[in-house]
Amino acid sequence: MCWTTWCVRPAGRIGHAERLACRVAERVLGVTATAWDVDGRQGAVDAFLDYPDDRRAAFEVTRLATDPGALQLDQLLGRDGFEWPLPGRWWWNVFVGSSRDLPRLRESFPKIVVMCEQAGVTRPGQLFSQRDDQIDPDVRWLVEDSTSTMQGHPDVPSVDGQRVRRAMVTPDGGGGAVDEQLRGLRAR
Repeated sequence: MCWTTWCVRPAGRIGHAERLACRVAERVLGVTATAWDVDGRQGAVDAFLDYPDDRRAAFEVTRLATDPGALQLDQLLGRDGFEWPLPGRWWWNVFVGSSRDLPRLRESFPKIVVMCEQAGVTRPGQLFSQRDDQIDPDVRWLVEDSTSTMQGHPDVPSVDGQRVRRAMVTPDGGGGAVDEQLRGLRAR
């Protein structure tokens, strides 16, 4: 185990959560973790895991709960299996930004889906081409005031033979990219 060699570096160190994850990986997988997202590197993987047989893996640590309500939102969506019944002909994704949005979003989802499908648009914001006074209050709320979004997929039907699809409802996520050149990985 190489915990002490990568935990503290003269020019920098990885974050607490990453250090703990690397320590677990070392103990469970029998690897040596080497910090990589240090020394001012941006967009780099957190660490590399070196296996005893000379294989190397990139190791990225991601936490679900970056804001206090994230775990609550995940629990609330999990009660529905991260799915809602589809009221229309298309398959839909719903990305929920906050648990505060959930009650109104759950209630207005069927109506907004039907409105979008009737207008032939895949996102509720595209309904704003109508006159301002004709925009449905729930659509206005979703687009202007909520932290949630929806995306329809007209090429994926809600019913496919005997299969009845349901909308996929997930927490809205963020992300990033690793170093484009994957520097540090051996060419094999």
